[in-house]
Amino acid sequence: MIQKISAIRTEGISSGHFAGPSGGIAYVGGKWGGVGGYTTLSGTTATRLAELLPPPRQPTKDKPTAAMGTIIMLVGLALMPVLCISAGNESGQWLAFIIGGGVFVAGLFIAQKSAAAAKPALDAKYARDLAAWQQQVQLYERIYYCHRDGISFDPETGQHRPLMETWKLIFGDPSPVQTS
Repeated sequence: MIQKISAIRTEGISSGHFAGPSGGIAYVGGKWGGVGGYTTLSGTTATRLAELLPPPRQPTKDKPTAAMGTIIMLVGLALMPVLCISAGNESGQWLAFIIGGGVFVAGLFIAQKSAAAAKPALDAKYARDLAAWQQQVQLYERIYYCHRDGISFDPETGQHRPLMETWKLIFGDPSPVQTS
């Protein structure tokens, strides 16, 4: 039998949910007894073949990080109580609070600027990853599996692979096997 691998994946996964009364007989410590109650069960199961043929994973969009700015913000927060305690008098405490707050705000500014600077590169990377994923999904949708021979193949290109190497048809391989 020959099937699309996407169909094998879809047909090979099932899930269910049950909620309702349940009961049974229990044997504990040499004594038998009846038990009963209300239960809720749910689960998913997959055939081994369906597990071996997952679709390409959709890329996620990375969020920009601003480690240096965050560190400076934390230093500013840590400085506030230390400087306020060491200042002693009320006017010194206000000055210490302003200095610590200033360091915190400077860290916040640096964090925002560095995150904003990193965003275009992350957006461009996501766009490239998304385009590659869309192409991989198209390949995944056209690959078939032959149960008799245990191979996956792309009818458009003639490439084929053993089941455990199906991913090479989707993600590419420097030495693909060609049919004659």
